[in-house]
Amino acid sequence: MRKRRGELRVAKKLLSWLLIFVLAASATACGKETESTSNSAADNSGGASEDSTAAESSEASDAEDSDDAVAQDGELTTVRMSILSTGSQLWIKVINDHTKIFEKYGIDLQTSEYSMGINTADALVTGEIDIGILADYAAANRFGNTAVNTDFRIIAQSSNSTTSNIYAPAEIENPKDLEGKHVTTISATIFDYWYAKFFETYEVDASTVTLDGVTAAAEGLAIAKAGTSYAQWASGDTAKKLQDDYGWHQINDDSFNIKTYTIWIANNTWATANHDTLVKFLEASDEALQYLNDNQDEVAGWVSEETGEDEALVKASIAANVDKLQFEQGCYDALQAVNAYCLENGNYTTEYDFKDFINIDALKEAFPDRVTYQE
Repeated sequence: MRKRRGELRVAKKLLSWLLIFVLAASATACGKETESTSNSAADNSGGASEDSTAAESSEASDAEDSDDAVAQDGELTTVRMSILSTGSQLWIKVINDHTKIFEKYGIDLQTSEYSMGINTADALVTGEIDIGILADYAAANRFGNTAVNTDFRIIAQSSNSTTSNIYAPAEIENPKDLEGKHVTTISATIFDYWYAKFFETYEVDASTVTLDGVTAAAEGLAIAKAGTSYAQWASGDTAKKLQDDYGWHQINDDSFNIKTYTIWIANNTWATANHDTLVKFLEASDEALQYLNDNQDEVAGWVSEETGEDEALVKASIAANVDKLQFEQGCYDALQAVNAYCLENGNYTTEYDFKDFINIDALKEAFPDRVTYQE
């Protein structure tokens, strides 16, 4: 009996040593695998690193089934989005800063700010961003001037807001009084299109009106102060300053209403290669927009804190631009109307149809009931 107990004690010791050896070897192997995974992290194209540990082999297999393996094993896929100084993408950025909504969808949202929408198209060409934003007029001109060679595609529409209003000094009592006068526009922007529609609506002889181009709203305010301009488009802080400081007033009535569509674009090569990432990005963006719509006071405070803009004006702007991601038939029709105007006006000579520059596959997967556009 004593001999048998001794043998059992020896066996137990041997088993203990064997277990320690196995555990040590496993820890060393895991350390090597972790290092390898870290060195092959996801890049901006949406690719994700492959984790080969046995405990997560099922998730790794699922990742391989996706073309871009969005946010596997806690890793975030970077998406670079443009923002302007105001508008939905700025608001999305501010909301994400406070709520981290995009991380829920496996997205590391990075943003770059540009002065005008057309600059975001340049940034797409140079590879600075993945997602850009343009107003319909800027989109029409960009496609018209690069249609033969462009890889740009419309991937969504986020708003269909109405225009700014047109303001003038007290001596201009109605739109017809602008005949023979100078007015201010930001050249090569949607303001030119609005003026054309404004003159047409109010039967102003456009041939007698001189459009003086500036590059920013601040320049327009300086011209207004100098008294050398008799009208300009304005909203928000600029409209308030024109009214309060210079005594200008709105000369269009509220029935004058041209919808301006906000277009989201990406390079088709990127959108196709990173389809799953794009779906997640659109879902995250839409949740941020829903948060905006449900919490307008809170978001207006955040935006005001970041930008210095008056909180009441931010709130008014948000309320006037309740957004959701979609693509309406009306948006396509408006784009074609702007396209026709630009072609007739000599902005470009290339005839094209926006149908050739739309890729809403990811949008239709994310929100199939929000696409009324007929292909």
